Amino acid sequence: SWAHGGMELSVIAGVRVGDQLSELLLGAARKTWGSASASVSINETLSIVAGGGTYPINPTQGFPGGRFLSLGVRVSDPLRGLKHRTQAMKSDADSGGVAATINSVSAKVADTQTVPELVVSRILPDSITLRISAPGAERVEITGDFTGWDPIALAPDSDGSWTRSFALRPGQYQMNVRVNAGQWTVPRSLLSMVDEFGGKVGLLIIE
Repeated sequence: SWAHGGMELSVIAGVRVGDQLSELLLGAARKTWGSASASVSINETLSIVAGGGTYPINPTQGFPGGRFLSLGVRVSDPLRGLKHRTQAMKSDADSGGVAATINSVSAKVADTQTVPELVVSRILPDSITLRISAPGAERVEITGDFTGWDPIALAPDSDGSWTRSFALRPGQYQMNVRVNAGQWTVPRSLLSMVDEFGGKVGLLIIE
């Protein structure tokens, strides 16, 4: 998968081996398949999605595999984007966003120095632990699509880091972090990307 700005591209490929039963039942010998899909954002709530490729044999439902093309429209929840932007605007106001705009060069240097680092570890089979390095902080919070974009406070450790565990399945998630009720930022260890609402979020990949 690849994303940039308002565009997303995903490619899937697969292969099946030792599947003689499907050939006997369905008379089909397809053992490989692949597909690609792309989406382009039109505005904050609408995206055009197109895809095409092949799909595999499904002996349980009697499908011998085949080809497909699709074209559709994806509608996002406008309230989610409004909530996300409102939180960002509030945090900017609380942290002196006007002063930071006037002195933008100093603000950029400060942001680079204070952006926290995220470490992901799996302690239990069904959960992961997010650890934010922020020595001297009084409060550290994260927000993301796995929290419903609600701020979640992390617990402090004696070594200056802040942690919290989440039950997350393998996949891709979006998240940000803020320290001491400041501005929402992307942790240094995550890829920064632009979401469908034009804001910057970090791409968290759980394997």
